Formats: sequence, structure tokens, C-alpha cells
Amino acid sequence: MPVTLTCLHCGEDFTEYPGRAAQRVYCSYPCAQAAQRCPALRDTEWLRQRYVVDRLSASTIGALVGTSYSAVFAALRRAGIVVRTNARGPAHPAFKGSIFSNGYRLVYCPEHPHARQDGYVPEHRLVLEKTLGRYLRADEVGHHLNHNLADNRPENLIVMTRAAHTSHHHRGAVLPRPRAGRWALAYSACIRCGRTDRVHNSRGRCVACANRERVQR
Repeated sequence: MPVTLTCLHCGEDFTEYPGRAAQRVYCSYPCAQAAQRCPALRDTEWLRQRYVVDRLSASTIGALVGTSYSAVFAALRRAGIVVRTNARGPAHPAFKGSIFSNGYRLVYCPEHPHARQDGYVPEHRLVLEKTLGRYLRADEVGHHLNHNLADNRPENLIVMTRAAHTSHHHRGAVLPRPRAGRWALAYSACIRCGRTDRVHNSRGRCVACANRERVQR
């Protein structure tokens, strides 16, 4: 059943099917074209004052001049004004200097040679590089001694090779039996059943014992 909407340009009511209601803000094509040609949106200084200085949203500006937020966004781009939804780093209204990702604190440092595509660098890497007086090599990573990824104090960080770091965090992993001669890196047999013919799962337990304990929980 059609729903009743109000045109953002002329203020007249019109009807539209519910499936298209979210996409319709004007009653007709002429109204949409007239809204796009709104004189206020062509005044760059007025637009900059409302959007940048007064921090009004595109929807609020659209309501002031009788047009849609999409028309405001188009006018902002024509005027060369950075749209807040697309801004990164200091240009973003919610910028605080750093963000968290997978437990790591990242600092905005786009000039760093190893910065991510969005300009952020792990803070612990910057701390280590400041302590060492050089950039970390490609085969070097930072390790948190207390395993708290947000604790980036210099005394909690050490430099490790990628191979050593991976080995440190995967103690107990299955090793090739011909080379290692052991059932797992830190265990010679399952601590529950003592068998070695089953693959190691976790914490010194074989697959069968680990699954059995999960079911008993």
C-alpha cells in the first residue's frame, strides 16, 4: 500500500510504494533539478561557514535550504570542501590521534615508510624505533613482554625476529617428527593419556583428550 511523503523542495505531499520510499525525497524530476540548483549551495563561503565552522550536518543544511543531503554533499565536493564522512586522520571530526585495531594501539603517522594505507602505524613499533634510533628491519617485530598489546612502555617491549616471535607464540605446535624427534615443541607425549600417535591439539593434550574435556565442560 502506498505511503505518503513530503517533497523536500516544494513541500507538497506525494505517494510512493514502501519499497521505494527510502529513495524518494522529491515529488518530481523538476523539483529534484530545482533543488540541485539551490542558490545557497552555490555560495561557497556560506556553505563553508555552515558545514566547517558551525559543524552542521549535510541533512541539517539540506533542511535549511529545502534540499536533500545528497545535494549538499554534491555541493560540498564542487566547492572543494572535505566531506567529514570521507575525512581521515586530523581532518576527521572524531580524530583523537590514535585508534585501536585487534588490540594494538595505532598512531596516525602517514609519513612513516611502513604506515598502513590509511596512514596509521602500530604505536609499539614507533616506541621501539625511537629507542633504537632507527626503523625496524623487514624481519623484525616488536614483542610485548607482559602480552598486553596496549602496554607500549619501552621497558615492556623487545625486538625479535619474525621467526623467533612466531616460535614464541606457538609453543606446543606440532613439529615434523623426523626433524624434531618430539611429539610437540614443549611436550614429548599427551599429558592426559600419554599417547603420541594422536596429533597435538593444545596445552599438551592430544585431539581426543582436548575434545573430551570440552564436552565435559
